[in-house]
Amino acid sequence: MSARACLLAGAAVLLTAVAPVELVRADVAGPQVRFAPPFEQLILSRTVIRELSDGKQIKVTRRYAVRFAPAESGFLLDGKLVDVSVEVPPLLGSLAEVERRREETGMFPVRIDSTGTILSGQGGGQTDLRTRDEMTTRATAVLAETGMPSENLQLGTRFVSQTLQVQPGSPWPVDLLRIPPGEHRQSRTVALAGGAEGRIEVVTRVDALLPCGLPSSIERTVVTLLAGTRRVSREIWTFQAGAL
Repeated sequence: MSARACLLAGAAVLLTAVAPVELVRADVAGPQVRFAPPFEQLILSRTVIRELSDGKQIKVTRRYAVRFAPAESGFLLDGKLVDVSVEVPPLLGSLAEVERRREETGMFPVRIDSTGTILSGQGGGQTDLRTRDEMTTRATAVLAETGMPSENLQLGTRFVSQTLQVQPGSPWPVDLLRIPPGEHRQSRTVALAGGAEGRIEVVTRVDALLPCGLPSSIERTVVTLLAGTRRVSREIWTFQAGAL
């Protein structure tokens, strides 16, 4: 099998029947205090990294100019997309261009309560259906050239298009703005068909807080162990003071 076929077949193997893992809430120690964010403009970046089975990665970073504002019983975080960076193996270059041009709707504003907790379901955004269809069509064409079996072709197409689209519609972690610095570990068992079990491990690392009280960097690594397979995904959030 060619290197091209190996890479894309590996993408198909990574996709399991289990739904994408929602990042779970980290433990927040100590009493809850009123959240007091800055009201000047900030730069928020979100990077999502998905590992393919041969060690290569798909990496998508989006940067937003954001600003907090007071609202009833809490705050609103409004913003706009200012930059997109997509890094993929060369074979997926045409798909990466679609991802760079993808528009998000419904991302902002994000509602936040007085403790800094993001209200459930906020911040996910939606992907334009036409862009999603274009991504799927291109993924199908690229994978079809490898000659892989039809069942793997279907799985591979879904994996590549969903990975590049960074799980559109998935909400932001509700504790994103209030996780204390340090390392936080969690794990849970997943029941599989036939009585087998899998495991999901989540490690959250938070750097020191900025002077305004927001975390400068939050990195969450999710390792999914299912039926002898190991899937790793990382999500990195950063806040920077000032404008572009």
